[in-house]
Amino acid sequence: MFSSSLVHIVVLFCICHHQLALPVISGILHTWWHNNADYNDNLPVADDHVRASTVYHVQISTEGTNEYILYDSFTYMTIPRGGREKWEYNDSDGAEFANDIYYVSPGRVNNLNTVSQSVIYFEPGIYYMPWDYHAHLPSHVRWVYLAPGAYVKGAFQFESTDDVKVTGFGVLSGEKYVYEADTNNNYHHTIVEQCWATCVKMLRFNSGFNKQQHLHLQGITVSEPPYHSFVVYGDEHTFHMSVSSYHQVGSWYWQTDGLEIYSGSLVENTFFHSNDDVLKIYHSDVKVNNIVVWKNENGPVIQWGWSPRTIRNVIVDGIDIIHNRIWWSDIKFNTCIINSATHYADTDSTKTADPNQFITNLTIANVRSEGMSPCAMRIYALSSIQCVIIRNLWIENWNGLDKYSQISLFKAFSDKNGRKVTIGNQSQDKKGLAIENYTVGMVKVTKAADNWRDIHLGRLAFDAELWNNWNAF
Repeated sequence: MFSSSLVHIVVLFCICHHQLALPVISGILHTWWHNNADYNDNLPVADDHVRASTVYHVQISTEGTNEYILYDSFTYMTIPRGGREKWEYNDSDGAEFANDIYYVSPGRVNNLNTVSQSVIYFEPGIYYMPWDYHAHLPSHVRWVYLAPGAYVKGAFQFESTDDVKVTGFGVLSGEKYVYEADTNNNYHHTIVEQCWATCVKMLRFNSGFNKQQHLHLQGITVSEPPYHSFVVYGDEHTFHMSVSSYHQVGSWYWQTDGLEIYSGSLVENTFFHSNDDVLKIYHSDVKVNNIVVWKNENGPVIQWGWSPRTIRNVIVDGIDIIHNRIWWSDIKFNTCIINSATHYADTDSTKTADPNQFITNLTIANVRSEGMSPCAMRIYALSSIQCVIIRNLWIENWNGLDKYSQISLFKAFSDKNGRKVTIGNQSQDKKGLAIENYTVGMVKVTKAADNWRDIHLGRLAFDAELWNNWNAF
């Protein structure tokens, strides 16, 4: 404790106990000491003792005096949970000790199914799981950290329904797995038509029903996924995530989707090289911003279809498509930059909608597609729509296919009884589909300019019955 006079503080690193020193009390400087000090960094202290630093020794002097004298000043130290184990609870609390961390040894890794620690740490080095193994982590594992320079060949399956983290700036590579490596077929290529539940995913999570859970995904690079790179099983409505500086590369196979973005989640500052749906906005209260996409041929960039859904308050802003290899000459239902695909159970049917489900307040803004693009949007409305905005969509060029292969579609589907979804009126109420500042090359596409039509610059072949439900301006 000191007045406004200048004070010199000298901090010394030490590992030894300091000899007891008398405090100094003067008009300009006051230091103190404790006789009942404990020097430990891993155990509780008695009620009548206090913990002293085992790392720092502080000495203080004042400036302007005739003698340069250093006075000892007691240095306190805190440690997680005061050195105690968890009591009255077993949940994650953010306080970490070294004995909570399992440090994986570089080389062959096939023992992560039985680790007792809650944190798995990969230091810089090369690690590889056998081709017929992926890490099925115990339920108490809640954090996997890949340090910069860690290259891990394998995949992780979490069973924890608590908050979990996958962080670091290391690489998780699926290069040792075959395409659609099916655990029901001893990790060989699947022999069934659909292995969504059993094929290896690079990151697989388990969400408890009616239990709030949060995933923190930051920094890592997922390389060469053999199937879906990221899947959550369980209660999708209580699973939330924060994703930043995530990278997906080497997505050569079909079905190497990007991320499904769950309710109340944020995805930002991320790169996707994907060969299927990249950004799956199936849930409400989602924000996505500053995304770079290298697109392979399968699937769209932004997807909210495949089944009727209720989605509200979604903002996708700042998508830079730096390369686009989508190249289909036929009119596919799951393609283009923006897409709401037909129903997965019967992709050819127009009677798979649910008019009681609503897409409301969805904004997709500042999407830039460099180079050649196949088509802008195909929206097969399986849910009713109100207030969908597509703002500042820029397409540099169309690809070299026939103009009819490049058309955008907007269709309103019905349920099995013939009841159609409702689309908000855009002409009068401004509650339909608003396409604002849509540009191809250097030319803006608008209804007023009449350059929106199917084989004209805009390539918009929207159903005539929806004329009042959309506008390009």
